[in-house]
Amino acid sequence: MFLNFAIEVCQAYAIKAAIFDLDGTLLDSMHVWKKIDEDFLAKRKITCNLQEYFDNISALSFRCAAEFTINCFKLKETPESLMREWLDAAAFEYGTNIAPKPYAKELLAYLKSYGIKLSTATSLSGNLAVAALKNTGLFDFFDAHCYTDETAGGKELPDVYLLAAKKLNIAPADCLVFEDLLQGIISAKKAGMKTVGVFDDAFKDSWQKIQQTADACIGAEYFHTPRIGEFYLKPDYSLYLVTDRELMSSADICQNIQQAINGGVTMVQLREKTADSREFYETALKVREVTARANVPLIINDRADIALAVDADGLHLGQNDLPCKTARKILGKNKIIGVSANNLPAALAAVNDGADYLGVGAMFPTGTKTDVNATSTEDLRAICKNISIPVVAIGGINKQNAHLLADTGIAGIAVVSAIVAHEDPAAAASELLNYAKR
Repeated sequence: MFLNFAIEVCQAYAIKAAIFDLDGTLLDSMHVWKKIDEDFLAKRKITCNLQEYFDNISALSFRCAAEFTINCFKLKETPESLMREWLDAAAFEYGTNIAPKPYAKELLAYLKSYGIKLSTATSLSGNLAVAALKNTGLFDFFDAHCYTDETAGGKELPDVYLLAAKKLNIAPADCLVFEDLLQGIISAKKAGMKTVGVFDDAFKDSWQKIQQTADACIGAEYFHTPRIGEFYLKPDYSLYLVTDRELMSSADICQNIQQAINGGVTMVQLREKTADSREFYETALKVREVTARANVPLIINDRADIALAVDADGLHLGQNDLPCKTARKILGKNKIIGVSANNLPAALAAVNDGADYLGVGAMFPTGTKTDVNATSTEDLRAICKNISIPVVAIGGINKQNAHLLADTGIAGIAVVSAIVAHEDPAAAASELLNYAKR
């Protein structure tokens, strides 16, 4: 299951290097630091919100954490004395009792065999990091080791990730960062790197934001998107194809979809408004084979039964279809469910109902959906600003008007006729993908 995830990530992002945080990402160690913090504060008879304190220092380098603690509690101690106390308390645990996360060795071994360069990027001191990596058998996998103490600050800055890329001699855009800390994920993305958010119980309160921020996530019981073993690859909504058999330039729907995928389509919605149930089912089975080979999610329009029958990746619902909560009960937590909305109240209701993404429009006049009200770009911006889930703009979008949706906050564009009716769906998709990625 772990190798499947590694393969998916390597193919999706064409990475040349992987950079790993240690505490909470590769090492099951955050409980050690919580215990050290509890004992440290209790020894000084300091009462505070422990989780808030822990969150405040987690992104900081050792020295910065010590300085923050001294200033926060007005201690008459030196940063050196605090760091020495923390290191002494942690030394035994890191040298003997720290365990790797269950997937760590298998994932590192596969990435290494795939020719991916590996580095650590940690706020731990060098002595603790080396002791833990050697104790867990992970040390020899790495080509480089980087510590926030080597940089100007902690993980509130991208410096430690950029240092890792420099040591590996790999461009930041070709690096993938595995990190359990939200601030670290944000900093790595600022460095121009792709990110994998890793669930750890110490940061469960920020898990929702991690899901929204990272490019992919590890954490089965807390995240519902297409399932790959215990891992979840975040859907890419950039260029979302909606089929319409009557408009297709090819009589073969699978051929049309394959060509569109070849051109860069990142998600496919199968819409069969005139087909009977048997025909819809049989078509969906064939299309499922095409999308599965390309690792592109397949969404079924309207029909939860068809989505369930072919094990599609998700379902898209209109305002007059099944309620999202009901569909979730049918499909389960690991499927994508999208909902159509053309105004902010409808969008907020869909989010409250548990939607994973929204299809918002029609943005421009369209012949494929004549029964929907138009949505202005101002309304689109308001929706994107006020909700946390991805928004896909839909309705009459083509290469002539796609640029008008720039800077609205959308996650992607949904296209029908501009791709499926084109004599060369691959070329049409490729051109539109350039607009979608801007």
